[in-house]
Amino acid sequence: MSGNGTYIWDTFCNNTLSQPPVIMYRGQWLRGQRHGCGLLQLGLSLGAHYTGEFKHNQKHGAGILVSNNGFILKSKQLFQDGNLDAMNAENTDITNAKGIKYDQTVEPYKFDIIDNSVGFRYHVKQAIKNIDKQQQIRLAMINKFIESNKKLYDNLRLSDCGEIDENIPADLIEFELRALDNSLRCYESDLKRIYYKYCTLCNSKKINFTPILIRLYLWQMYYDCNIHEKGLTLVQIDNIFAQNPRWLASSPHDPFEPVYYWQFIHSLISVANKLYAKRALPGLKPDTILANAFRKFMDKDILPGVTQQKGHFTNGYGVFMPLKPLYKLYQSLGEPHTLLTFIRAVHPPSHLKVKTPNDLYVESDNPRFGQNTYIFGNEITYVLDSYEEITIQNMKKQKKIGLKLFNFNNLPCTSIIAIFSRIFPKVCEEQKIINLNIEITFFEFFEIFIACALKSVSLRELSVAEQSSTKGVSTIPTAPPQTPTEYY
Repeated sequence: MSGNGTYIWDTFCNNTLSQPPVIMYRGQWLRGQRHGCGLLQLGLSLGAHYTGEFKHNQKHGAGILVSNNGFILKSKQLFQDGNLDAMNAENTDITNAKGIKYDQTVEPYKFDIIDNSVGFRYHVKQAIKNIDKQQQIRLAMINKFIESNKKLYDNLRLSDCGEIDENIPADLIEFELRALDNSLRCYESDLKRIYYKYCTLCNSKKINFTPILIRLYLWQMYYDCNIHEKGLTLVQIDNIFAQNPRWLASSPHDPFEPVYYWQFIHSLISVANKLYAKRALPGLKPDTILANAFRKFMDKDILPGVTQQKGHFTNGYGVFMPLKPLYKLYQSLGEPHTLLTFIRAVHPPSHLKVKTPNDLYVESDNPRFGQNTYIFGNEITYVLDSYEEITIQNMKKQKKIGLKLFNFNNLPCTSIIAIFSRIFPKVCEEQKIINLNIEITFFEFFEIFIACALKSVSLRELSVAEQSSTKGVSTIPTAPPQTPTEYY
């Protein structure tokens, strides 16, 4: 076998909605051996993998090795015949001629999967950078004035804050790191329990492997914890996480991308920093910026929030709705797209040429039912409850005929906006529309879509019931457009 291909070791039939760890190679082959560039997943649920060059079935040449805790080892000569090669100073500027580019080489052989502090220094520096500089500058000016006029103002005392120093003190960073590490250890059992709970969120039976969280389930967790009520959206959380390339988010808004445990911890710390980190220097020890923020986030939001399961995704719709086709529908509107884009897709303005999903899908007389599952490997598949005869003509027909997903024309815009406001409280204020330019992820699109579908069906059933009661004469007036024209 030569060319590009994928090989999976020790695969098994999963048949659940929990992503399993897989030992898999995807890349170039030469006469049945790994040869060229490829990705080797090591089959650990913590995300260890190698991306780089192979030679005669051995890791050889430039590559990146990611450990179980997110520590990254990389070099232009990382492996030599399958063994880690010594990395010298001249290897710091790493660029592979075959197109694989790497950043600066890290300290060699620092590979400790037990160390939980990898990457935490980034969070501490971000928290310190977010300190309110204006307040500190004012205090510095006052201190300078008092210092230069001590004889005139003997009774005045210097403020607790001195001059602003752009260089962050090393002892402050180290203390913050120790405090954050202690906070994580305090909640370690809770964090592992929460991670496992959301990995198996949609399962109806037990599993015999260690599952991996996907971003779709992480969004559900934040939704359960009422993040939207605090003015933070899931798109903003994704963007914060994607700011650091060392967290290896290949696609910031991909709902099916795996989120390993160490990435899960980084995401929680990032959100805690955004919501609760103080914007001033800490007081006397043990006062901290980031550790206190993380404790508040866990106690106020995470621990109470994970006891509930909100929305339609966990109430069966996440299992039986075809997720991949619905995700393609979401992408057809843009990833991410705004609430206004959604409304325009349902009720396209007459004076604008808007490509709507109604133009992309036609109605099928024979809808098929099934459920989402991971069968083999790490790809979600929609398994039908019953199989029809598969012929070439049927396959060509199915490519042309899709499921019409956006038949919500009977919903007035006010009903759609009311559904928006249940997820995003900031959309409306005192019965006035404030902002429809909020970007939504696939999870929020899923919740809105299901709510609109249920509302649309109930209105149609009500219309049919009233028509039958009046012997075919409909007395229901057509609802006029309710959305302000300036939004179109």
